[in-house]
Amino acid sequence: MQSRILKISTFLCALSVAILISSCERKSDPKNQITIIINSVDGNTKENRVNMFDTIDVRVARWGFPMKRFVKVAEYITDSTGSVKVELDKSDENHFILNGKYINGIYITGSTYFSEGDLKDGEKVNLEVDSVEYR
Repeated sequence: MQSRILKISTFLCALSVAILISSCERKSDPKNQITIIINSVDGNTKENRVNMFDTIDVRVARWGFPMKRFVKVAEYITDSTGSVKVELDKSDENHFILNGKYINGIYITGSTYFSEGDLKDGEKVNLEVDSVEYR
């Protein structure tokens, strides 16, 4: 009887430790850190959106209940050349979302998605304006 209780308590203790370890978020490995350049590009002319100062959200895929979600990890504003330099972990799934507006009140959006390992250090990513919303 006592042996059975000891086995059950040992199993429950090991299960608790396994759940704690699996729920801990892994620390980012420095060798996986890369720097990329994101360019804000006009969808019609295919040229950089100069002096528009668009906002770019960087989101990373995280598993949650009941499904995967993209958590916002950073927000950048493009410089006068229409680009921004971003440091991130290449082992994550990354989603970049562009938000900006023209002077006359037209809001623009655009987004792109990269799977794990798709991005390389020093790569340039063009984030194209693909829709216009009137608000």
